[in-house]
Amino acid sequence: MKRTSLISMALLVVIMTSSCYGPFELTKKLWKWNGSVGDKWMNEGVFLVINIIPVYAACAIVDAVVLNSVKFWTGKSAMESKTIEQGDIKAVLTPGKDRKTVRLEIYRSNVLVQTAVIRADADGSLQAYTLDGNKLVSRTLGDGTIEVSRADGHVVAAYPATAAGQFLQ
Repeated sequence: MKRTSLISMALLVVIMTSSCYGPFELTKKLWKWNGSVGDKWMNEGVFLVINIIPVYAACAIVDAVVLNSVKFWTGKSAMESKTIEQGDIKAVLTPGKDRKTVRLEIYRSNVLVQTAVIRADADGSLQAYTLDGNKLVSRTLGDGTIEVSRADGHVVAAYPATAAGQFLQ
C-alpha cells in the first residue's frame, strides 16, 4: 500500500510539474474515428462500448502522461511524423500545422532526393505539389514503373515497380 501511494504521488508530481495542458491528439483521433464509424446509432453504440471498456480513459491517460509531456518538453508531437523504410529508400510523412496538408520527404541512402506537399484540392482529390507550388502528376508505365512529373511534363522521379510495390504492402 505504501509503495502504491508513493508511485501515485510521484506520478502526480510529474503531471503537475509538466505544466502542460496539451493537445490530447490520441484522444481526438479516437473521438474522430468514433464519429466516422457509421450512422448516429452505430457511433453511439461504439461510444458506449469503448467507454465501458475504458478505451477513452486509456487514451486520455496516455495523452496526459506521455504524449502531452513529450510535446511540452520537446516542442514536437510524438504523433507528428511517420517514417516508412524499405532498403535504402525512406519516406517521411509529416502533417502540416493546418492539418490539411502532409509534407512528404523521400530519402535515398539518407540523402533527401524529393520533397512534396500533399493536399486536398477543391474537388476533394488528393494532389501532390513541389515546394514551389508545381503540381505533380504520376503515371504508371508499361513495365510497372511509376513516374512522377510536374504538370509541364518534366520528370522529377521514377520508381521501379518492385520499389513501389514494397511500399504498398
